[in-house]
Amino acid sequence: QVFVSDSIKEVVPRYLVPLRGVIDSPDIPLNVSRSALQADRKVKSIGNFISKKIADKLKKIIDEDPSHYCEIWENISPFIKIGCMEDEKFAAMANDIILYKTTYNKDINEVGIIQNGETRYTTIKAYMSRLKTEEEKKILYCTDDVAQANALSLWKSMGSEILIADTVID
Repeated sequence: QVFVSDSIKEVVPRYLVPLRGVIDSPDIPLNVSRSALQADRKVKSIGNFISKKIADKLKKIIDEDPSHYCEIWENISPFIKIGCMEDEKFAAMANDIILYKTTYNKDINEVGIIQNGETRYTTIKAYMSRLKTEEEKKILYCTDDVAQANALSLWKSMGSEILIADTVID
Protein backbone atom coordinates (compact mmCIF):
# COMPACT_ATOMS: atom_id res chain seq x y z
CA GLN A 1 0.00 0.00 0.00
CA VAL A 2 2.89 2.35 -0.79
CA PHE A 3 2.54 4.76 -3.71
CA VAL A 4 5.60 4.36 -5.91
CA SER A 5 5.01 6.53 -8.95
CA ASP A 6 2.34 7.83 -11.28
CA SER A 7 4.37 6.95 -14.37
CA ILE A 8 6.32 3.71 -14.41
CA LYS A 9 7.48 3.16 -17.96
CA GLU A 10 9.58 0.24 -16.78
CA VAL A 11 6.48 -1.77 -15.79
CA VAL A 12 4.03 -1.06 -18.60
CA PRO A 13 5.32 -2.01 -22.06
CA ARG A 14 5.94 0.97 -24.34
CA TYR A 15 3.15 0.02 -26.74
CA LEU A 16 0.61 0.22 -23.91
CA VAL A 17 1.52 3.79 -22.98
CA PRO A 18 -2.06 5.08 -23.36
CA LEU A 19 -3.19 2.58 -20.74
CA ARG A 20 -4.34 4.13 -17.49
CA GLY A 21 -4.90 2.31 -14.23
CA VAL A 22 -3.48 1.26 -10.91
CA ILE A 23 -1.09 -1.60 -10.32
CA ASP A 24 -1.17 -2.94 -6.80
CA SER A 25 1.49 -5.57 -6.26
CA PRO A 26 3.13 -7.02 -3.18
CA ASP A 27 6.06 -8.14 -5.37
CA ILE A 28 7.68 -4.73 -5.93
CA PRO A 29 10.40 -4.07 -3.35
CA LEU A 30 9.97 -1.06 -1.06
CA ASN A 31 13.37 0.38 -1.90
CA VAL A 32 12.43 1.35 -5.40
CA SER A 33 14.64 3.21 -7.82
CA ARG A 34 14.45 3.46 -11.58
CA SER A 35 17.48 1.19 -12.01
CA ALA A 36 16.05 -1.33 -9.56
CA LEU A 37 12.76 -1.41 -11.48
CA GLN A 38 14.53 -1.94 -14.79
CA ALA A 39 16.53 -4.89 -13.49
CA ASP A 40 13.88 -6.56 -11.33
CA ARG A 41 12.53 -9.84 -12.70
CA LYS A 42 9.26 -9.45 -10.82
CA VAL A 43 8.63 -6.08 -12.45
CA LYS A 44 9.15 -7.59 -15.91
CA SER A 45 6.67 -10.34 -15.07
CA ILE A 46 4.13 -7.66 -14.11
CA GLY A 47 4.61 -6.10 -17.56
CA ASN A 48 4.01 -9.50 -19.19
CA PHE A 49 0.91 -10.00 -17.05
CA ILE A 50 -0.47 -6.61 -18.10
CA SER A 51 0.06 -7.45 -21.78
CA LYS A 52 -1.72 -10.78 -21.34
CA LYS A 53 -4.65 -9.13 -19.56
CA ILE A 54 -5.00 -6.53 -22.32
CA ALA A 55 -4.97 -9.20 -25.04
CA ASP A 56 -7.51 -11.29 -23.12
CA LYS A 57 -9.81 -8.30 -22.62
CA LEU A 58 -9.64 -7.36 -26.30
CA LYS A 59 -10.43 -10.97 -27.29
CA LYS A 60 -13.42 -10.89 -24.97
CA ILE A 61 -14.67 -7.64 -26.52
CA ILE A 62 -14.32 -8.89 -30.10
CA ASP A 63 -16.10 -12.16 -29.19
CA GLU A 64 -18.95 -10.56 -27.25
CA ASP A 65 -19.48 -7.28 -29.13
CA PRO A 66 -17.69 -7.22 -32.50
CA SER A 67 -19.36 -3.99 -33.66
CA HIS A 68 -18.11 -2.15 -30.55
CA TYR A 69 -14.63 -3.56 -31.18
CA CYS A 70 -14.75 -2.13 -34.72
CA GLU A 71 -15.67 1.26 -33.29
CA ILE A 72 -12.63 1.34 -31.01
CA TRP A 73 -10.30 -0.42 -33.46
CA GLU A 74 -9.22 2.72 -35.34
CA ASN A 75 -8.03 4.26 -32.05
CA ILE A 76 -6.25 1.24 -30.59
CA SER A 77 -4.89 -0.38 -33.75
CA PRO A 78 -1.52 1.44 -33.84
CA PHE A 79 -0.73 0.34 -30.29
CA ILE A 80 -1.80 -3.26 -30.88
CA LYS A 81 0.19 -3.49 -34.12
CA ILE A 82 3.31 -1.94 -32.56
CA GLY A 83 2.93 -4.29 -29.61
CA CYS A 84 2.87 -7.26 -32.00
CA MET A 85 6.06 -6.02 -33.67
CA GLU A 86 7.88 -5.41 -30.39
CA ASP A 87 6.71 -8.32 -28.26
CA GLU A 88 6.51 -11.87 -29.62
CA LYS A 89 4.42 -13.11 -26.69
CA PHE A 90 1.91 -10.33 -27.18
CA ALA A 91 1.86 -11.01 -30.93
CA ALA A 92 0.97 -14.65 -30.31
CA MET A 93 -1.90 -13.58 -28.07
CA ALA A 94 -3.12 -10.72 -30.29
CA ASN A 95 -2.96 -12.27 -33.77
CA ASP A 96 -6.67 -13.03 -33.76
CA ILE A 97 -7.74 -9.52 -32.77
CA ILE A 98 -5.98 -7.51 -35.49
CA LEU A 99 -8.53 -6.29 -37.99
CA TYR A 100 -8.07 -5.28 -41.60
CA LYS A 101 -10.55 -3.52 -43.84
CA THR A 102 -11.74 -5.88 -46.55
CA THR A 103 -13.42 -5.66 -49.94
CA TYR A 104 -15.53 -8.70 -49.08
CA ASN A 105 -18.97 -8.07 -50.56
CA LYS A 106 -20.82 -11.36 -50.26
CA ASP A 107 -22.96 -12.63 -47.38
CA ILE A 108 -22.38 -10.39 -44.36
CA ASN A 109 -23.10 -13.32 -42.05
CA GLU A 110 -19.92 -15.03 -43.25
CA VAL A 111 -17.67 -16.11 -40.40
CA GLY A 112 -15.04 -13.52 -39.61
CA ILE A 113 -16.70 -10.52 -41.26
CA ILE A 114 -17.49 -7.62 -38.96
CA GLN A 115 -19.27 -4.57 -40.30
CA ASN A 116 -19.14 -1.07 -38.90
CA GLY A 117 -21.25 1.25 -41.03
CA GLU A 118 -20.14 0.78 -44.63
CA THR A 119 -16.72 -0.61 -43.66
CA ARG A 120 -16.17 -4.34 -43.35
CA TYR A 121 -13.35 -5.83 -41.32
CA THR A 122 -11.77 -9.26 -41.03
CA THR A 123 -8.82 -10.97 -39.38
CA ILE A 124 -6.04 -12.73 -41.28
CA LYS A 125 -7.21 -16.07 -39.85
CA ALA A 126 -10.78 -15.54 -41.11
CA TYR A 127 -9.49 -14.27 -44.45
CA MET A 128 -7.32 -17.37 -44.93
CA SER A 129 -10.21 -19.65 -43.95
CA ARG A 130 -12.27 -18.29 -46.85
CA LEU A 131 -9.56 -19.20 -49.37
CA LYS A 132 -10.40 -22.66 -50.66
CA THR A 133 -7.51 -23.94 -52.76
CA GLU A 134 -3.76 -23.82 -52.23
CA GLU A 135 -3.49 -21.64 -55.34
CA GLU A 136 -5.78 -19.09 -53.68
CA LYS A 137 -3.83 -19.10 -50.41
CA LYS A 138 -2.16 -15.80 -51.17
CA ILE A 139 -2.94 -12.66 -49.27
CA LEU A 140 -4.07 -9.94 -51.64
CA TYR A 141 -3.74 -6.48 -50.17
CA CYS A 142 -3.93 -2.89 -51.29
CA THR A 143 -1.98 -0.05 -49.72
CA ASP A 144 -3.66 2.83 -51.55
CA ASP A 145 -7.11 2.18 -52.98
CA VAL A 146 -6.99 5.34 -55.12
CA ALA A 147 -3.56 4.84 -56.70
CA GLN A 148 -4.14 1.10 -57.09
CA ALA A 149 -7.76 1.40 -58.26
CA ASN A 150 -7.19 -0.43 -61.55
CA ALA A 151 -5.58 -3.48 -59.95
CA LEU A 152 -8.15 -3.40 -57.15
CA SER A 153 -11.10 -3.41 -59.54
CA LEU A 154 -9.50 -6.20 -61.61
CA TRP A 155 -9.10 -8.49 -58.59
CA LYS A 156 -12.57 -7.60 -57.31
CA SER A 157 -14.10 -8.41 -60.72
CA MET A 158 -12.43 -11.82 -60.51
CA GLY A 159 -14.22 -12.41 -57.22
CA SER A 160 -11.15 -12.02 -55.01
CA GLU A 161 -11.21 -10.52 -51.55
CA ILE A 162 -8.58 -7.87 -50.95
CA LEU A 163 -7.39 -6.57 -47.60
CA ILE A 164 -6.88 -2.83 -47.29
CA ALA A 165 -3.54 -2.19 -45.56
CA ASP A 166 -3.61 1.58 -45.80
CA THR A 167 -1.42 2.59 -42.88
CA VAL A 168 2.37 2.58 -42.78
CA ILE A 169 2.44 0.08 -39.95
CA ASP A 170 0.37 -2.45 -41.91
